[in-house]
Amino acid sequence: MSNISLNRQIGAVLMIIGTEVGAGILALPILVAHFGFVLGFILLVAVWLIMTYTTFVICDVNLSMPEGASFGGMASNLFGYSGRIVVWVCSLMILYPILIAYISASGSAFGEVLHFSNTSASILFVVILGVFVLGGTGKVDFINRILLGIKLGLLIFICFILVPHANEGFLLKINEIHAKYILLALPVFITSFVGHVMIPTLRVYLNSDAKVLKRVIWIGTAVPFFLYLIWLIAVMGSIPPSGKNSFIDLIALGDKANVGDILHLLKLNLNESYFIKPVLAFATISVSTSFLAVSTSLKDFLIDGFNLNRFGKIIKFNLILFLVFVVPTLITLCFADLFIRALSLVGLSCTILLVITPIIMALKLKANKYKFKFYLTDNVILNWLVLVCGVLLLIEQILVFFK
Repeated sequence: MSNISLNRQIGAVLMIIGTEVGAGILALPILVAHFGFVLGFILLVAVWLIMTYTTFVICDVNLSMPEGASFGGMASNLFGYSGRIVVWVCSLMILYPILIAYISASGSAFGEVLHFSNTSASILFVVILGVFVLGGTGKVDFINRILLGIKLGLLIFICFILVPHANEGFLLKINEIHAKYILLALPVFITSFVGHVMIPTLRVYLNSDAKVLKRVIWIGTAVPFFLYLIWLIAVMGSIPPSGKNSFIDLIALGDKANVGDILHLLKLNLNESYFIKPVLAFATISVSTSFLAVSTSLKDFLIDGFNLNRFGKIIKFNLILFLVFVVPTLITLCFADLFIRALSLVGLSCTILLVITPIIMALKLKANKYKFKFYLTDNVILNWLVLVCGVLLLIEQILVFFK
């Protein structure tokens, strides 16, 4: 019997769910619309299995090291300074693009809700939430707990309200399949399952109890999977695949489609106001909670990586203000419609950091006769199979992104 309290285990599960269910959920229907729900479901299952497996691998690797070992520490321990550099670069390539994606989504979503221009909505969004981030982790934690609770409640409400109204014909419609759309969707699917980043923290939080960690990982990754699935059913079952006010309008936008575009389609297809208002609220809160989490992570990462604490308070404050908020906002405003493209770049970095790197770590530990805690992660054949999948995913993402 574990001595870890149920309350702590539930808290750990919620941390993973909160990390995974972010603004990326809003991008899924936009991408799946290109090839239909059926294939989207298959891709969702495949990516979830791979990302859940590599979460267990990271947990096992972390358990082989002293408590408190971060991703950088794990890479440094196994691969030396070069490994730490790879992790550092990939981390920046995850945090900055995802922050840019969320600022872009905020302009699109808030603009739809408040009837502002996207530029004005993005600036207002960054200013309001930036105050909490600059105020410290305590203020972010306070507002994030409130917003996360509302967000999950709204998502459950939306799904239970919309799913019964979902049109089965819309869901079973199979579009002409183009490989490029599947390749464009995969990176965003990957960014929807990134609970890996919480593992070093949860390992300490749960006293390195492998059995409890196993339970928490399974539940924490399964809940987002089912929420994504129900969300896809709810949205794709409410918007016709072709005809007037259909996904055809969204597909025509290509990778320039944004959150506001799909919200607009939902508004046109859902006559009852009590349907669309919770959807709009969920979209805006999802962008907000994701922005708070990522901007806080970027702030802490830059303070540690560049040793910003060596500067005085005013200089440190201005550097954080510029690097965390001004830079990504300017990029978003200068280059419109970056939501999907930015998430694609995040997917590329996630594939390196959260799929390929953990498997290589596990194979090195296996060669060093490390006794793995989980049965699955001890399987060399499965490790090599996932590594091959990770490399293929990386190659296709590079080809798509730099096409």
